[in-house]
Amino acid sequence: HMAAVIPDWQGKRVGLRLKLAQRDYVLAQGLTEWMTWTYDPLFRANGVFNIHRLGATSTTYMRNIYGVMTDELNRGAPSDRCQVDWRLNSAHVIQRLDDNIPHPTWEPDNLEILPSEVNAAGFAVPGEPTFFGHGRPLAVPIPSDITAVRRGDHTLSLAWRFYLRTVLEDAFAAGYAMVDCVHL
Repeated sequence: HMAAVIPDWQGKRVGLRLKLAQRDYVLAQGLTEWMTWTYDPLFRANGVFNIHRLGATSTTYMRNIYGVMTDELNRGAPSDRCQVDWRLNSAHVIQRLDDNIPHPTWEPDNLEILPSEVNAAGFAVPGEPTFFGHGRPLAVPIPSDITAVRRGDHTLSLAWRFYLRTVLEDAFAAGYAMVDCVHL
């Protein structure tokens, strides 16, 4: 259920080249201009790649689609995922894929930023999972390294899972779409 680039090859644009080759192949078939897959929204690097770099978007949160995880790191955690939609020829995707076009920036004053805190162990802790939904762009915090959180505080990692589940389900139900993943 996962495709990944081995650590020695990460940061060398292998994943990007694979996705672009996949895009070219799909477009050459002439059958569709849309692809979809899922990713765990708690993994910042995957969000940056899928949403920020490729220009995929998401309006669908899927609860526990692979069942409760049983591996050592994720034991007992639900396998929630966001479904991403990659509209291969959309202006948004073409702009994101063009390295000569700057990506949009998000000004914190124009965002509704949900709160988070840092605990004594140095891990981010989610705030209340509520937002006003006045139509302003919504910035939802995620941990910078969910793997470290899972290793250091399993209870906190579950808190992040359920926080994100609540916020994203509510936001998507209110008509919001995930269109970027950035560090503010």
